[in-house]
Amino acid sequence: MGAFDRLSATACVLALLLLTACKKAEGEACSKGQCEGRLACVGIEEPHQRHRAGKEEPPDPKLQRKPQPGEQTCQKCRETESCTDNGWCYCPESYEGCPCGCDRSEKMSAELRAQGGAEALETLGWSLQTIAEREQAGYITEAMVQHRLRLLGLQSELGPTQAASTFGLTPELSPIAERLRSSRGELPATDDGTLRVRSRLLVHGEAIEMVRGRKKKLLPSFRLWLGLENLTRGPLTVRRPTVEATPTLPVSRWYVEDTAGEPWNGQMQPDETESVLVVGYLGAPVKPGTRIDAVVHVGEMRIETTAVAGKRWNELFL
Repeated sequence: MGAFDRLSATACVLALLLLTACKKAEGEACSKGQCEGRLACVGIEEPHQRHRAGKEEPPDPKLQRKPQPGEQTCQKCRETESCTDNGWCYCPESYEGCPCGCDRSEKMSAELRAQGGAEALETLGWSLQTIAEREQAGYITEAMVQHRLRLLGLQSELGPTQAASTFGLTPELSPIAERLRSSRGELPATDDGTLRVRSRLLVHGEAIEMVRGRKKKLLPSFRLWLGLENLTRGPLTVRRPTVEATPTLPVSRWYVEDTAGEPWNGQMQPDETESVLVVGYLGAPVKPGTRIDAVVHVGEMRIETTAVAGKRWNELFL
């Protein structure tokens, strides 16, 4: 190789280094837009360019791969269903999708609508049952509720079935669901003379679950059960509660238990009791086993409570 050829090769190497100087290589911790070449950022960056607190741990190198044609990199993640409502970017084919289909709700609904017939209704009913099973066991997220409402709307188009009135709920509860409900009367009550409240906070930590032999990412979420009793002789309107904690527990929805999940208006008749679920995602990653001290605000009442983040939907710390 001559001097000119060596100089040209050196220039090319320097140019390549300049082009990739701000890029992250395979296996490195990454943020949106920092992946080298066609690599995708897997599960590190939160939306809105907010970074996790503490030291970043690099993702499993086995999960970093070159996307296939047509897939989106992290720069486009928030424009696709690969980016969850609260969530982090991940390679669509690196993780198994949610068993109920909530992480691909719009696409799944479009496919079932196009398919039609008994097979589509059977798949739809199975998805509703999956959501109901987890909900009764104490695990429900905003994405799951939105997915259920979308499927119920599709179900009415395709043809009514028994699931349309039960939302996939079954009369026989699982052992953990039975335990959750049967122990509610033992929970301490707080009242302000107009409203009596019993509550139980359940938190699920960030985890990877194996689904059909593949990895599924679980975002940290919470479910707050409220047992409400109107102590007055007149109608009462209850304001949507807030939950004060570190990390934050922002409420995305509250609805009457054993319904599809339409937002509740908070209206109660004289002497009426109501069982309400309050759901949301945590404002920051939390590992399973982490203790969460929280204060639930219902009206002027402050209800102190504690929860330990669980790992799987059917593994709770009660």
